Amino acid sequence: MNPLWRGGWAGRIRILSGLVLLAFAATHLANHALGLVSLEAMEAARAWRVAVTRSPAGTALLAAALAAHAGLALIALARMRSFRLPRLQAVQIVLGLSIPLLLLAHVVETRGAAEILGIRDGYPYVLWRLWRLPEAGLQILLMALVWLHGMIGLHLWLRGLAWWPRLIPAATALAVLVPALAVAGFLRAGADLAAATAAPGGEAALIAAVGWRTEAEAWIGQARRGAVAGYLGLVLAALIANAGWRIATLGRRIEVAFLDGPRVAGRRGMTVLEIAQANRVRIEAQCGGNGRCTTCRVIVLRGAEALPPPEATERETLRAIGAGEDTRLACQLRPQGNVTLARVHDGGRGAIRDRAGAGVERRMVILFLDMRGFTARTSGMLPHDVVHLLNRFFAAVVPAITAHGGRIDKYLGDGLLAVFDQPHDPPRAARAALEAVVDVDRALTRFNARLRGEGVEPVRIGIGLHMGDLVQGEIGAAGARQVTIIGDAVNTAARLEGVTKPLNAQVVVSRPVLDAAGVRLPDAAWQHLKLRGVHLEVEAVALRAASEILPWLASARGTA
Repeated sequence: MNPLWRGGWAGRIRILSGLVLLAFAATHLANHALGLVSLEAMEAARAWRVAVTRSPAGTALLAAALAAHAGLALIALARMRSFRLPRLQAVQIVLGLSIPLLLLAHVVETRGAAEILGIRDGYPYVLWRLWRLPEAGLQILLMALVWLHGMIGLHLWLRGLAWWPRLIPAATALAVLVPALAVAGFLRAGADLAAATAAPGGEAALIAAVGWRTEAEAWIGQARRGAVAGYLGLVLAALIANAGWRIATLGRRIEVAFLDGPRVAGRRGMTVLEIAQANRVRIEAQCGGNGRCTTCRVIVLRGAEALPPPEATERETLRAIGAGEDTRLACQLRPQGNVTLARVHDGGRGAIRDRAGAGVERRMVILFLDMRGFTARTSGMLPHDVVHLLNRFFAAVVPAITAHGGRIDKYLGDGLLAVFDQPHDPPRAARAALEAVVDVDRALTRFNARLRGEGVEPVRIGIGLHMGDLVQGEIGAAGARQVTIIGDAVNTAARLEGVTKPLNAQVVVSRPVLDAAGVRLPDAAWQHLKLRGVHLEVEAVALRAASEILPWLASARGTA
């Protein structure tokens, strides 16, 4: 199953209902933004929007989405065993619980007044009712809270996917622009309406047009208070249920020991993730503990007999990654007795260092560099002379790579594998890699000049440069892990370096790198290479010298 839809029926309902509500909010705010054009434009767009949202099907869908989303949030509040949460998740929950306090009052005054009192609740009515303090301020606050809650939820849902980091800049711009335009449209249209109603007979004409009646004020006030009181009653009931569980489990203590520490206490009924969070023990949980991402995996070392079998959500997610029987999800596992666990993503040291260690998929540039004729060159040399030559060589060329943001993933005898990773800006990574290749050639020229002065034969190199999707994470047994990269793109870069010699080239660069960097070449420049171990042909350019890259970079900057 697609990772987006893992997490059991409750998780899928929460996501689907959230997407429905986010779509409604987006169209609603976009409609507000048309106030920058005119009140008539707002009304024209609203007519199309409410034709959908107030149709029987649209009404049923919105009501079901709102009830499901709010209901699941209240159930989660009642079942929350630890209020010590990651900051972003805590903000999301507080926003979600706050929004109905403002939203219910707005719904009563608009849809409620329209359905019960027959008021025509178009923009003239809404702006007339809201164009005063504190109503205008509360409406702006409601727009901001709803949109922020939706954007955080979208990020928490998508952040584990390889392509999402590339969209974060655009999503951030959208997250700011949409409510900003909506508020600007609301203020502009409100000011225009206020000016119109200030004219002689203006307000009387508007009151007649919208069908306002004096007795409507009392009904709206009473209905608003009733709706808010009802919601607060539900929140209070959830908190009472939560407190009841805490009282009932006062003496039901269990102990969870993590490999290499710490050993912490919790209550029966809490998940391992909740126990860890309550004791300030970090466990990676990219999906927020909803059973979708598997980053909170733990290995059961002792106490398996005290564990209930996986329920549907956990079983489905673990099956998707082919996990063994001793692997469980910390966000779903509720121990009934003492257990000892090992966190999969902690490196055996008891705390998550960063999200990269948990395994992420990104689009990166891979540079594979190898010294030509190394075996023949070092034949007959003493071991310490071989090591000395390699260290001098790497000391000369590696700074040219790291100066442009490259990271040495590993040294491979007489060669190296480097990675250029810009999660939110792959074109920048591609340009940085090309610039690094040019500077490696310059550094090699200086190094060879020193070798000639010592009467030593110059060093020649081959470089393969490729861009592709790679998995980066901590690989290895507990206590001996290192961050490395995995993927077909690594093999492709190595094979490109391997063909530099038969092509009489110093550098072979694949098309994905040049396309990302904004380099445009004529069709005749490309070679279609069949590389060993690579299923498809690779389009690439072979360069006799790395300096040939310089005009490309100048051209790419000129068109950027």
